[in-house]
Amino acid sequence: ALLLVLKELTAIALQRAMQLLTQADMELLQAIYYQGMTERQFAKKKSIHFMTIHNRKVSILHKLKKILENEKTWCKSDSHRLRE
Repeated sequence: ALLLVLKELTAIALQRAMQLLTQADMELLQAIYYQGMTERQFAKKKSIHFMTIHNRKVSILHKLKKILENEKTWCKSDSHRLRE
């Protein structure tokens, strides 16, 4: 049961973090991770060099990681206050 709760909280945190992305960033992530498109296919569709797409993807994932790390830190400090 705890694992299911943690998975749900992670999914919610990721959804909230993704709302902070630009429309272009969301489009790229949706194409690659939800529609199963490769970086090369997406690059061809957008008429952009595939390395540009790859670098954008890496940058977006790094941005998401930072957002989630900040949220994790905030949640820890918030839960600490609740215990006091």
